[in-house]
Amino acid sequence: MGGSIAHADPAADWPATMLALDAQFDIGGPDGERAVAASDFFVDLFITDLQPGEVLTGIRIATPPENSGGAYVKMRQSASGFALAGVAAQVTLDDAGNCASVAVGVTGVAPAAYRAHAVEDALVGQGIDAVAADGVEEFQEDHHASGDYRAHLARVFTQRALSQAIERAA
Repeated sequence: MGGSIAHADPAADWPATMLALDAQFDIGGPDGERAVAASDFFVDLFITDLQPGEVLTGIRIATPPENSGGAYVKMRQSASGFALAGVAAQVTLDDAGNCASVAVGVTGVAPAAYRAHAVEDALVGQGIDAVAADGVEEFQEDHHASGDYRAHLARVFTQRALSQAIERAA
């Protein structure tokens, strides 16, 4: 798991889940140890916040509070199994059944896994109809899928992942 995270493949499953779970990464190197939030770790295509000589030494994930649920949904690229688009959602509901907190990590869509902040901001206290591709400036394009198709998948899978996470939280 740590190797996959440090590799930062933009279509790997772990980065989206680490983002949705607000993971903290412990990093060790010649200058000592430091902790980096998953949201600051994934920089660009196969590029992380790891500096020369540093290695990922630990992953910390807090236990979610009561009334929390999570889900990961993806469209697999048939040859590799990696995500054409994958969405991890983590939701905590308040006593009224509304979204108290929401975290959405997306992979396979942009040059690096990212948090869908527009979705998260729109959902706190509300339903699940926000757009997962808002704010993405560059979409992955290759012989497997166009950028437009990946953006579409991000929207569809965000809704599916959030629906499953909310159902599990309830």
